[in-house]
Order: sequence, then structure tokens, then C-alpha cells
Amino acid sequence: MNQLAARLSGATKTFGTHTAVSEFDLEIPKGSIYGLLGPNGSGKTTTIRMIMDILLPDHGSVELSEASPTSHGGAGWATSPRSAGSTRR
Repeated sequence: MNQLAARLSGATKTFGTHTAVSEFDLEIPKGSIYGLLGPNGSGKTTTIRMIMDILLPDHGSVELSEASPTSHGGAGWATSPRSAGSTRR
């Protein structure tokens, strides 16, 4: 995990009978900027919330190399509001 900022291994999150994220694996290198792209309902927000420690995965794991993004010292982690950049003129 030395060169990684975050690692998701088999991360799965369900809401009732709906599986929002299924066995998702992702490695984010330190110093990188990542974005998640996909259609509505594909699990982007749920994945970010698991990384940001807002939601816990039901199965699998989310590991961060530094402090939790929600703890003091979690500088470097940020999330953007859903509506950012999506306003039509």
C-alpha cells in the first residue's frame, strides 16, 4: 500500500435488495486525481461515499494509506457536490 492512496478490494454495497456496487476493485496511486464516470445508478456516488468513510461496504474492504478522509489530518481527500458543473444556461 506504500505507493497507493486508496485500495478497494471486492467492495460491495447493497441497499435492501438493490446492489449499488458489486465486488469493485480499484487502486488509486498517491498523487493522482481520479474521477468516476458512468450513467445514473452505476454506483459512482456510493463508491465515493465508501472511500470518504461516509458508508461502509457490506463486503470487501476500503483501505486508505493515510488518515481517514473524515478524520483530522485527512487533507488531500475531497468530494464535489453532485450538481457542480451541471447547470444549464
